[in-house]
Amino acid sequence: MAKDKQALVYALSAIVLWSTVATAFKIALEYVNFAQLVFFASGISVVIFFIAAIIERNSKLLFSLCKKTHNTL
Repeated sequence: MAKDKQALVYALSAIVLWSTVATAFKIALEYVNFAQLVFFASGISVVIFFIAAIIERNSKLLFSLCKKTHNTL
């Protein structure tokens, strides 16, 4: 029963956050063009990803993946 309640909380949180993001993008598009908005959103998500990797102490894994990807190009 506890897992059902936890799943419900996660689902409702996802719905609320997703609708908030859509509204934020609609408002942001009034001030910047689409390309700028995508650029800033991508940049912020990369920064948050790196911060999360550093907090979880997975930075070595992250940089090893970057090296492997770079060597295949």
